[in-house]
Amino acid sequence: MKVIHNRNPMLLCLLGGILMIASGIGGSMGYLVELEGPLQNGVDSALSMTLDLIMAILTVLTALAGLGLIIAGFILTTKYVEPARYAIIVTVGTGVLSLTMSLVQLAMAGVLRMDLTVQLVQSLGWIGAMFGVIARVVSKQQSIVSN
Repeated sequence: MKVIHNRNPMLLCLLGGILMIASGIGGSMGYLVELEGPLQNGVDSALSMTLDLIMAILTVLTALAGLGLIIAGFILTTKYVEPARYAIIVTVGTGVLSLTMSLVQLAMAGVLRMDLTVQLVQSLGWIGAMFGVIARVVSKQQSIVSN
């Protein structure tokens, strides 16, 4: 059986990417329910639509970061380990930024207590980002061909 170069980091990236994609897909559903009441009471409809659009962009960024993490994980198994390590940092950074901004947006809307759905979605994204960072740390720059 052939040994795959950086197999464990690849699997961590795959799992982390799947979790970040799940966080991105489920993100808009959980946040919009939480933001609906405070937004309708405190702001006009134009600002409400703008904030909804920002939330949609953030959730798409989280899902795209998860896809990028999966691709970077597969690149780790080739001879291009160093570019893959940089790609992991960029995708994890993008995912963390969008997850953080969604929390900031919830706080700005006055929602300081999250529903269980929002907590679950946020947790999936953060755990996926942690798996990506761990994969970057444990990935090795080594020869693909065994001696």
